[in-house]
Amino acid sequence: MDVHDLNLYRHFSSAEPCRKVFHDSGSIKAQVVCIKAGQALPPCSMDNEVLFYIISGAGEISADGRWTVVKPGQAVVVPREAKTRSIRAEQDMVILAVQAVK
Repeated sequence: MDVHDLNLYRHFSSAEPCRKVFHDSGSIKAQVVCIKAGQALPPCSMDNEVLFYIISGAGEISADGRWTVVKPGQAVVVPREAKTRSIRAEQDMVILAVQAVK
C-alpha cells in the first residue's frame, strides 16, 4: 500500500499547466494536475478511461468538444471511447487525474 500526501504535488507555473505523476503501476496512473486561471490543457486523445476529481478551483472539462462546468468535490469520468478531452481553468485548479491503463 502506498500513501501519498497530494498537497506535496501542488505546483503552479505561469508558463504552463503542471502535472506530477505520483503513481504508475502499469494498470493505473495517477497524477496531480495544477492549472492556473486562464490556462488550459489542449485537446488530447488517449485510449484510457480517466477519472478527474476536482480538489480545488473551478473550470470546465470537455470530452469530444462537449464542455461541462466543474467545481471542487466533483468527479468526472471520461470514457476511453472519447476521441478528445481537454480542461480549462477559470480559477486556479488542482485536479486528481487517475487513468485506467489498458
